[in-house]
Amino acid sequence: MIHRIIIILFLLINTSIIAQDNGFIYHENQIFVKLNQKFPLTQSLIPSQSVSDFFESFRTSFQVSQIQSTFWFSKSSLNRIIRVQLSPNQNLDEVIRLLTASGQVEYAEKIPVSKHYLIPNDLGSNTTAAGGQWYLYKIKAPQAWDIQTGNATIKVAIVDDAMQISHSDLQGMTLSGFDLADNDPDVNPPSAAWDH
Repeated sequence: MIHRIIIILFLLINTSIIAQDNGFIYHENQIFVKLNQKFPLTQSLIPSQSVSDFFESFRTSFQVSQIQSTFWFSKSSLNRIIRVQLSPNQNLDEVIRLLTASGQVEYAEKIPVSKHYLIPNDLGSNTTAAGGQWYLYKIKAPQAWDIQTGNATIKVAIVDDAMQISHSDLQGMTLSGFDLADNDPDVNPPSAAWDH
């Protein structure tokens, strides 16, 4: 029986690791910016025109090279979080200060980096063929194992589009949850025919 560990590491990107602050390592040229409610929710990876217009004023002064909607698929305010890529050698603290002072931003923050340290000796191949464990690669479980390999006292947050809490593998193992996508406390699949 295959047990699934579902942990999404939102902050994994292969970039150079130089910036360090209080023991944390951050992506050198990237920040997350959560825009205020003035901006409409985004429906795609490409930000709306109003979001692009807002960042246009920073494009020259801070050499903004790319903006991307991070959680465009969410129906919640997470949808307003934008990943901003800057040119090298920018003072991220200054960029964050100015963005926050603009009055258009709820918050801006550096993006932490995740490192890969542990590879289990029984990890199947990244394939859908018999014996393959493609889903563990899909949810970046190998990166999660670098953080924790198991402990009954640790609670795991599942970030997914649904969770069948009546499944035998999960009996007595779950706490109450919240469905951010639908903004309600029901984490079960939307219908009996639902399948991942």
